Amino acid sequence: MSLRARTDGTAAATSEKRGQNMGRELISVIIPIYKVEKYLARCVDGVLAQVYTELEIILVDDGSPDRCGEMCDEYARRDARVTVIHKPNGGLSDARNAGLAAAHGDYITFIDSDDYISEDHISGLYEALTEEQDCDISVCDYLYAYEEDAGIRTGPSPYRKMKAQAVMSAHDALADFIYQDHFDSASFAKLFRASVFAGITFPAGRVHEDVMTIYKAFLKSRRVVFSPRTTYFYVQRSGSILHNKNKPRSYYNDAAYVVESLKDGVCAAMPDLRKAVECRRYSMYAHIFINNYTVPENKDLADNAWQEMKHIRFIVMTDPHGRRKARLAALVSYFGKRLYYRLGTRHTNANSVST
Repeated sequence: MSLRARTDGTAAATSEKRGQNMGRELISVIIPIYKVEKYLARCVDGVLAQVYTELEIILVDDGSPDRCGEMCDEYARRDARVTVIHKPNGGLSDARNAGLAAAHGDYITFIDSDDYISEDHISGLYEALTEEQDCDISVCDYLYAYEEDAGIRTGPSPYRKMKAQAVMSAHDALADFIYQDHFDSASFAKLFRASVFAGITFPAGRVHEDVMTIYKAFLKSRRVVFSPRTTYFYVQRSGSILHNKNKPRSYYNDAAYVVESLKDGVCAAMPDLRKAVECRRYSMYAHIFINNYTVPENKDLADNAWQEMKHIRFIVMTDPHGRRKARLAALVSYFGKRLYYRLGTRHTNANSVST
């Protein structure tokens, strides 16, 4: 791993960068990068254009085989706030961990390299956090960005909307994102006080990595502020693993693993959130079941998921705080696998068409 660009005359040393930011708090922006040559300029240019300028921009080239590494080096030459890390490919979690290890900011935010942000994204998160007392995490809403022939089309995130900024206790905020009510466990569209991320790393080699990581920062926080502002654009790429219909078994094994890790961690710290965790577990196992029920080689995955769903469906169905569609899905499960699969597939396809 290299913390310097490949050529001479790259970004200034971190100590020099911090000297430029005396009097204002430094925010570390961590951007993991792999095979996003088409999107990288839009992402990084948006960060460089931020209204809040006291930034440490950490570009983690995760062994990308295209021109991403060269593009990162060029950004480091152009702007002293940019630090480039070149490392062998280790996956998204490993790249984020490398960025965390190199971060010196008072605050930390994550941006995926195929996404982009408005020029007031970071300032909005920072102002919301610092104007409220005892807040350690700031969260904003985001928009889906769909790539079409005519250009980018945006649509709302799937979560319930707040009309005004709101401050929550760590307990209530954790319940909110486990229920996926107003926001979720994604690492992006959030600003963390660096102290709440101390000692926390992402699970290397896992997908759904945010589910078993971000809750740990919420557990260490005092209060969380949520803003309804939509300044982050979550790009929907057909080539990403989330949109690939032929996902490997490891994807679903990881899904089960991370949601069980969420259960263990949250229930140990806040046992009264068990119902919220069971709702999240049910949604994940339903996802596994729907996507593997008709795949012969993955019959065991579907069967195991169905058994987990049966164990917790009554809890989910009778939880007044659970999402309506989760409670309805739990009710439908009593009518058997075949009907559940048919209705679940229809719902999934309808959602994909509407978006």
